[in-house]
Amino acid sequence: MKKFNRSVLTLAFGAIITLAGCGGGGGVAAFCDKMQDLDDNDPTEGMEEGSPEFFDASIDAMEEVRDAAPDEIKGDVESMLAGFEELSEVDPANLEEADFAELQERLTELGESADRVETFIDTNCEE
Repeated sequence: MKKFNRSVLTLAFGAIITLAGCGGGGGVAAFCDKMQDLDDNDPTEGMEEGSPEFFDASIDAMEEVRDAAPDEIKGDVESMLAGFEELSEVDPANLEEADFAELQERLTELGESADRVETFIDTNCEE
């Protein structure tokens, strides 16, 4: 049985949660404020990565980020949210039934979106 690698998942969520302080103007300011709030109050702290509780907290946080996201990165945040929703439905007890090629493709897309969001934050949010 092929093992499901969660490292890209951790990277993707890390791009949303573990960010430096932010500032700016307009829609960017609200987004940066939301990112700072999540940095200060990690909703997944103490949770087992990949657990149902982890996914629920991650999805809730990403919905907040999506609502605050400027148009430039809203699509990437929505892609990340959709990816987490899909991954939350994978039953770890039945990984042998999972389509690993599809999961790997989704994780790659999730990681690419996370990279673009992180680049936007590095460029537009003050530390």
